Amino acid sequence: MKTGLSISIIIALALLNPIPSTAQEGPARPLEISVLAKTDFFKWREYSDDTKDLLVEDLGNLWGAGLRATYSLGSHWQFYADGDYFAGNVTYKGYIINQGKAQPYTQTNGYKGWEGSAKVRYNIGLSNKLIIQPTAGMAARQWKRDLITYGQFTSLLTYNEEYFLLSPQVGLDCKYSFNARWSVSISMNLSYPLISNEKLIFNDPAGLTAAFQQAAVQNPSLQSAASYDWTHVSVDHGKNINQMGEALVRFKQYSCFIRYQKYTLGKSSNGGTDGVSIYQPNSTNDILSVGLIYALIR
Repeated sequence: MKTGLSISIIIALALLNPIPSTAQEGPARPLEISVLAKTDFFKWREYSDDTKDLLVEDLGNLWGAGLRATYSLGSHWQFYADGDYFAGNVTYKGYIINQGKAQPYTQTNGYKGWEGSAKVRYNIGLSNKLIIQPTAGMAARQWKRDLITYGQFTSLLTYNEEYFLLSPQVGLDCKYSFNARWSVSISMNLSYPLISNEKLIFNDPAGLTAAFQQAAVQNPSLQSAASYDWTHVSVDHGKNINQMGEALVRFKQYSCFIRYQKYTLGKSSNGGTDGVSIYQPNSTNDILSVGLIYALIR
């Protein structure tokens, strides 16, 4: 009788005064889905082939939104995927050809596109608070650049540039948890493109063809251009290693981050046809992003 009474008293006290524990935050779920809002401080540059002088520069802010998903497979393996959409206007600083001479020129260029990645992580616990995660996966980025090129057929050479990169990616993530609510993470990634392609899409390909046909009457070297399909011109860039680094602070389901990405595109192959050859010069793209993340499912 005394034993039963003692057990009843212990259970009642435990229910009224539970022992403090980080488990009060709830058990970890295998799936987490988050939404993201960000701004990108964007810089695009193009350089001359021989002297490496700066030819063109785009500077400005882009705005974006996206999704993140993490799925844990046991205590060690994780699958991670993300996707962002971004858009905005930037200030273009370059040159136009006026009466055979290059003159400085400024205008507004528009950018829009998406980027995403999918990778696996392997958790290595160095302590009860610190883990490192080697990562491997694929990353893709596609964007459209609206601009105007000037030359012999000024009104007809209006076009858009569309870029696409598809790259294997490796990296290392480090996470330090102060407690069940607060943590800080650092990520570093390197990627090398399997595909690094650009398409020049002309707004008036029929008018451009007609202009070349007219010009070919006086200049036979433009005969190929007169019969070329100017719907778009495709070129492949020189390939280089691209870098990304990110720092993130998290409190419960809220996170803020800062991320830096650098893309280096080498001089492209030649596109077009005999007499009218088109290529992309050496180019770089620096992106500094800051943003907020909210976990919807956690």
